[in-house]
Amino acid sequence: MSEDLSRDRRTIYLVRESDGPETVNEIVDEYWEEIFEQELSAWIISADKWPPARTRDMFDAWFDVEFTDSVCDLLPDESLTQSDVDIADLHSIDGRISLIADANVEPSLHESRT
Repeated sequence: MSEDLSRDRRTIYLVRESDGPETVNEIVDEYWEEIFEQELSAWIISADKWPPARTRDMFDAWFDVEFTDSVCDLLPDESLTQSDVDIADLHSIDGRISLIADANVEPSLHESRT
Protein backbone atom coordinates (compact mmCIF):
# COMPACT_ATOMS: atom_id res chain seq x y z
CA MET A 1 0.00 0.00 0.00
CA SER A 2 1.36 3.41 -0.89
CA GLU A 3 1.97 6.04 1.76
CA ASP A 4 -0.72 8.30 0.24
CA LEU A 5 -3.27 5.48 0.24
CA SER A 6 -2.41 4.52 3.81
CA ARG A 7 -3.05 8.12 4.89
CA ASP A 8 -6.45 8.03 3.17
CA ARG A 9 -7.49 4.70 4.70
CA ARG A 10 -7.50 4.77 8.44
CA THR A 11 -8.57 2.28 11.04
CA ILE A 12 -10.66 3.44 13.97
CA TYR A 13 -10.28 1.67 17.31
CA LEU A 14 -12.86 2.13 20.03
CA VAL A 15 -11.51 2.06 23.57
CA ARG A 16 -13.11 2.25 26.97
CA GLU A 17 -14.74 5.49 28.00
CA SER A 18 -12.54 7.53 30.30
CA ASP A 19 -13.66 8.72 33.72
CA GLY A 20 -11.31 11.69 33.58
CA PRO A 21 -8.91 13.52 31.33
CA GLU A 22 -6.34 11.22 29.75
CA THR A 23 -3.72 12.11 27.20
CA VAL A 24 -3.42 10.37 23.84
CA ASN A 25 -0.12 8.96 25.10
CA GLU A 26 -1.80 7.35 28.13
CA ILE A 27 -4.46 5.75 25.94
CA VAL A 28 -1.88 4.52 23.42
CA ASP A 29 0.28 3.14 26.26
CA GLU A 30 -2.60 0.86 27.17
CA TYR A 31 -3.47 -0.35 23.67
CA TRP A 32 -0.41 0.01 21.38
CA GLU A 33 0.50 -3.70 21.36
CA GLU A 34 -3.00 -4.82 20.44
CA ILE A 35 -3.29 -2.13 17.74
CA PHE A 36 0.16 -3.05 16.38
CA GLU A 37 -0.85 -6.70 16.05
CA GLN A 38 -4.18 -5.82 14.42
CA GLU A 39 -2.46 -3.62 11.85
CA LEU A 40 0.25 -6.20 11.13
CA SER A 41 -2.35 -8.93 10.68
CA ALA A 42 -4.11 -6.80 8.07
CA TRP A 43 -0.86 -6.63 6.06
CA ILE A 44 0.83 -9.95 6.82
CA ILE A 45 -1.31 -12.94 7.82
CA SER A 46 1.54 -15.11 9.09
CA ALA A 47 2.61 -13.79 12.51
CA ASP A 48 6.01 -15.48 12.18
CA LYS A 49 6.85 -12.90 9.49
CA TRP A 50 6.07 -9.93 11.75
CA PRO A 51 8.94 -7.97 13.30
CA PRO A 52 9.88 -10.07 16.35
CA ALA A 53 10.80 -7.28 18.75
CA ARG A 54 7.96 -4.78 18.51
CA THR A 55 8.40 -1.77 20.75
CA ARG A 56 6.44 1.36 21.55
CA ASP A 57 9.12 3.40 19.75
CA MET A 58 8.62 1.26 16.63
CA PHE A 59 4.86 1.68 16.93
CA ASP A 60 5.23 5.47 17.16
CA ALA A 61 7.53 5.51 14.11
CA TRP A 62 5.18 3.38 12.00
CA PHE A 63 1.77 4.77 12.98
CA ASP A 64 0.10 8.14 13.39
CA VAL A 65 -2.51 8.29 16.14
CA GLU A 66 -5.39 10.72 16.31
CA PHE A 67 -7.86 10.91 19.15
CA THR A 68 -11.56 11.78 19.14
CA ASP A 69 -14.25 11.38 21.73
CA SER A 70 -17.23 11.19 19.38
CA VAL A 71 -18.58 8.43 17.18
CA CYS A 72 -21.84 8.85 15.27
CA ASP A 73 -24.02 5.93 14.19
CA LEU A 74 -25.32 6.68 10.70
CA LEU A 75 -27.05 3.31 10.32
CA PRO A 76 -30.24 3.59 12.39
CA ASP A 77 -31.50 0.21 11.14
CA GLU A 78 -28.47 -1.40 12.77
CA SER A 79 -28.28 0.83 15.81
CA LEU A 80 -26.57 -0.16 19.02
CA THR A 81 -29.14 -0.47 21.78
CA GLN A 82 -28.65 -0.26 25.53
CA SER A 83 -29.25 -4.03 25.66
CA ASP A 84 -26.35 -4.53 23.22
CA VAL A 85 -24.13 -2.41 25.46
CA ASP A 86 -25.25 -4.24 28.61
CA ILE A 87 -24.54 -7.63 27.04
CA ALA A 88 -21.14 -6.43 25.82
CA ASP A 89 -20.35 -5.22 29.35
CA LEU A 90 -21.15 -8.70 30.68
CA HIS A 91 -18.72 -10.20 28.17
CA SER A 92 -15.91 -7.71 28.73
CA ILE A 93 -12.50 -8.99 29.76
CA ASP A 94 -9.91 -6.64 31.27
CA GLY A 95 -11.87 -3.67 29.95
CA ARG A 96 -11.72 -4.90 26.34
CA ILE A 97 -15.05 -5.73 24.77
CA SER A 98 -15.30 -9.20 23.30
CA LEU A 99 -17.16 -9.59 20.05
CA ILE A 100 -20.55 -11.17 20.47
CA ALA A 101 -21.55 -13.17 17.41
CA ASP A 102 -25.19 -13.65 18.29
CA ALA A 103 -26.62 -11.81 21.26
CA ASN A 104 -30.16 -13.15 20.65
CA VAL A 105 -31.59 -9.88 21.92
CA GLU A 106 -34.40 -8.14 20.09
CA PRO A 107 -34.67 -4.41 20.86
CA SER A 108 -38.03 -3.40 22.26
CA LEU A 109 -40.13 -0.75 20.58
CA HIS A 110 -39.62 1.53 23.58
CA GLU A 111 -35.81 1.35 23.68
CA SER A 112 -34.02 4.50 22.67
CA ARG A 113 -30.78 4.63 20.75
CA THR A 114 -27.69 5.32 22.80
